[in-house]
Amino acid sequence: MARASRAKISCSDIADRYAFIYCIHAIVSIGANIKCEAVYIGQTRNRFGAIGRLSQHLSNDDTCNTFKQRVRAIYNAEENLTDISFIVCPFSPLKPFLLDSPDYREAVEAIVQDKIIQCIVKQNLKMGVVSRISYNAYMRERFVQDEANAISKTIVSWIHEIGSK
Repeated sequence: MARASRAKISCSDIADRYAFIYCIHAIVSIGANIKCEAVYIGQTRNRFGAIGRLSQHLSNDDTCNTFKQRVRAIYNAEENLTDISFIVCPFSPLKPFLLDSPDYREAVEAIVQDKIIQCIVKQNLKMGVVSRISYNAYMRERFVQDEANAISKTIVSWIHEIGSK
């Protein structure tokens, strides 16, 4: 039987150029017997949507594969990623989230990552968050916090599902 990979995409909108928060979860094989779970949170307004950004993350192009670079750096090993899962949340259509400048999206991303880390710790899940974030003053804005809270609920629920498998 031929080797195959599968993907199921619930909505084609993830290929649109729009602003998204996304989360990647993968099993990282280190050596023959060690497996770890890696989680990456990001934001994008990629020309090919969130699916285009995922493609970059999984590519061998070190100019854009931040997920693979972070896995290599943290687990100190060449990455062997399997069972990759991906969730995408579109930003609300508020203008600050749709600007070319990523500042507002990065503020939401930082809050979401903090909430995901809290979830992982609280539930004692065996996952490591490998993404990096930048804190900025926009994190104090009420509409940024509201956006982050709404997105966090969706992603935390997804993380909980993955963690209970």
